[in-house]
Amino acid sequence: MKGQGQYFKHIDGLRAVAVLGVLLAHYGIPGVPGGFLGVDVFFVISGYLITRLIIQEKGRTGTFSYRRFYIRRFRRLLPAAMFLIGLCFLVFYPVLGTADLSSFLRSIPLSILSLANIGFYREVGYFDTAAEFKPLLHMWSLSVEEQFYLIWPTVLLAVLWVRRFGTGVLIALFVVGVLVAQITVSKDPSAAYFLLPARAFELLAGALLAAFLAPLSPYARPSTSSEKTRGYLALAGIAMIGLSFALMTEESRLPGLLSLVPVLGTVLVIAFGASGVVGKVLSLRPVVWIGLISYSLYLFHWPVQVYFAYRMPIEPSIWLRLSFFPISIALAAISYYLVEERFRKPAPGDSRFGNIPFLATTAGFAALVGFSTYSLFLSTPPSAVLPKGTKVTNVSYAKLPYPGEPEHVIYRFEPTDRPVSRKILLLGDSHAHHLHIGFIQEIVSRGALVDSAELPACPPLFGVSRFYVGEKIRKDRQQNCLNNIQNKEALALQPEYDAVVISARWYSMLEEPPTSRFERDKLTTRAQDEIPSLEDTRDLFESSLAETISKLKRAGKRVVIFSQVPSLGSDLTQCQSLFPGSDTTTIRKNRCYSLTAEEMQKRAAYTDGVLAEFGKKEGVLTVLPMDLFCDENTCHFTDPETGIALYQDDNHLSEFGSHKLIKWAIEQRDLLEFLEVPNLEKGMAKIN
Repeated sequence: MKGQGQYFKHIDGLRAVAVLGVLLAHYGIPGVPGGFLGVDVFFVISGYLITRLIIQEKGRTGTFSYRRFYIRRFRRLLPAAMFLIGLCFLVFYPVLGTADLSSFLRSIPLSILSLANIGFYREVGYFDTAAEFKPLLHMWSLSVEEQFYLIWPTVLLAVLWVRRFGTGVLIALFVVGVLVAQITVSKDPSAAYFLLPARAFELLAGALLAAFLAPLSPYARPSTSSEKTRGYLALAGIAMIGLSFALMTEESRLPGLLSLVPVLGTVLVIAFGASGVVGKVLSLRPVVWIGLISYSLYLFHWPVQVYFAYRMPIEPSIWLRLSFFPISIALAAISYYLVEERFRKPAPGDSRFGNIPFLATTAGFAALVGFSTYSLFLSTPPSAVLPKGTKVTNVSYAKLPYPGEPEHVIYRFEPTDRPVSRKILLLGDSHAHHLHIGFIQEIVSRGALVDSAELPACPPLFGVSRFYVGEKIRKDRQQNCLNNIQNKEALALQPEYDAVVISARWYSMLEEPPTSRFERDKLTTRAQDEIPSLEDTRDLFESSLAETISKLKRAGKRVVIFSQVPSLGSDLTQCQSLFPGSDTTTIRKNRCYSLTAEEMQKRAAYTDGVLAEFGKKEGVLTVLPMDLFCDENTCHFTDPETGIALYQDDNHLSEFGSHKLIKWAIEQRDLLEFLEVPNLEKGMAKIN
């Protein structure tokens, strides 16, 4: 560790151990499944060094400069991070699919503002992009550290001011931190993984050690151990870290009590690692050098893996993954010598331009990335949008309060160039949302007002809820879905609506086996613990659908039911930028393999059959998208005529796909006539 005051070679060596453990685990090298605990090692090191720095400055000068502290942190962390983010932006924007690009663009400002961990925690769930395809996912740990840096100086200065009870306060904070982590990991593993409260004890372990070891600390305890004993303790510490890397896995309940093994092992190595054989190994020049570039190496290792994984239909081979090491080390060395070292220290007083290059470069990079992120985030990638000149402009858009649920909204689409002829309510989950563009283009622009009330992963059937998997979230989310359905029912039965359109991801509830990475959904009528069977779910589907239709018809509504669009089996938007020569046809298990029409028809047979029977009833129209998107051989991901993407992931339509479906429903299923919307062609957009 280079910086203010004493230099500790063995700590840089320990950083090398930590970062290499992370690389071994993330690159899937056999024998080191717990190498990701290198991040925990980094947390302990950071807690120690930052606390030592604060204590030494306070002891030496009698005061502490927040300004100097945060400028040092800024210079140490931001330039290399901005360099990485800028390169990632240039490399990944051309290759990422729709959903992945959206996730990536959201992560850029969050990473810059040290909020990446919160952002990724909030992304966990329904629309989550697979972790292996998030170029900036690893920035979560840097955000945890930086959030700690915002809080810890003030807390530590307060402890030092108390002085007499300081040791007890620090120990208490550490113990409470361990308990918080253990409780959190049992209730919400994602929160424990990503958020500071469950990670604080690891940083506090290093802080507590610094309070005992820093020469100017009021709590310093002189070491009475012999050199031989110190060597053994260091050996024990490195063994604890090594065993953690070898024996713990992603399935282990971490962070929590188990984390104490690598955490306390790190404490021992920091305290005694300059001695014995451990000290000799950690002080070797190659090891220390890896430690010196460890920050940049950590920054670059993950995007390297994501890039290759994203552009290959199958998992990279062990030999290719081994090649990631020299690639990452080379990029890290460039970053260390050209960015970290150049920006870490203030310019000399006689420098012609002083710190202007540093400030201008950083501000310019931040402005460039921020502006690009903002502008691109507001647009849809070109692979999914409607052709230029086909969007209607005679429709207004508004968000209305959702009755009884202020956290949700109703989307209202209304014509602006003619009187409203009909009022239609669109009910559903995310599969109602992806119909918006089609309804705007073909229904609203003809004079109908459309309100859309939706909640992702909550089926639009009166009196039922999706059964959610997961001990913590189950009852709350099931009850939330049931409440939402009650409000949807009250809304749908209001006399102002002439027709109700229902759309949902039916296949994921009713098919066997499921067609996506998610476990098959189930239906329930209450916040229950027992997992419903497929037979029970299907029975409940038929009875609740019948009741929903009956209530709507008694209220004088015309009812349209959209079956689900075919699930492709994989998100083919992630397969548009594969390396040349990639084979997606002969290897059944590759992630870019699309379900055949025969496979999809078998999986959709029950659902489409039931919906088709309900469609025979008076006042009910069913639309089966399978008839549009699948031919005898395949279910299409892109439009056969234009090549434009029909999907934005494995089961949600793009703008173009949404428009194509509603236009087809009008032409082939007489949707306009059924809804009694005037078929006025004036000013209408067409798909060429």
